Amino acid sequence: METITEIYSKIYENESSKDPKKFIATIEQDVESLLKYDFDNYDDRFKATRLISDYSLNIANEGFVRKSLPFLNHAILLFESDERLKAKDLLDEPMFEALIWKRGTVYFDLKQFSLAKQDFKRLALKWPDNDRFKNWFNSSINYRLNQMQWGFTFLIAFCILAKYVIGFKTDLTTYGNLIGLIGLTGTYVYKLMARIK
Repeated sequence: METITEIYSKIYENESSKDPKKFIATIEQDVESLLKYDFDNYDDRFKATRLISDYSLNIANEGFVRKSLPFLNHAILLFESDERLKAKDLLDEPMFEALIWKRGTVYFDLKQFSLAKQDFKRLALKWPDNDRFKNWFNSSINYRLNQMQWGFTFLIAFCILAKYVIGFKTDLTTYGNLIGLIGLTGTYVYKLMARIK
């Protein structure tokens, strides 16, 4: 197995590795061993963190979102467990910010909206004037709430249809309409309150 320094040199001293596809092809055979590497010194840790971070961002940007997720998580963990960065706000590190952003978009693409929301919220709270972070946070909330609103709308429509078209006049249709109306109103109010403005 090549050392981290050899892998690092092979990647970053070669101009062709600036192309994402070539970068991925160059590091692909070594990346699994980087995840299991036990760091002897800080220099090796730094190099492995950069390699894993760049690899995870490149494969995510190339569309391999599911494949990128464990590497994104590992790179973020390496930043969070770095003793030299403990006193700093990690979001001030551009690579860490890029990793959190990309992980949020990957979670969003995989329809894991509650996890995406956490990453986008973290970024939006750090930079409240950044419209991109706020919009993605709000979108991650809106997706599920929109589905719920359609469900409540369907319930109301079904109860109205059952009561007035089919003639099924019982308390069940009234309660169904009431539940649908309360649910629809509640999701709308929650959507307005949970947004970052």
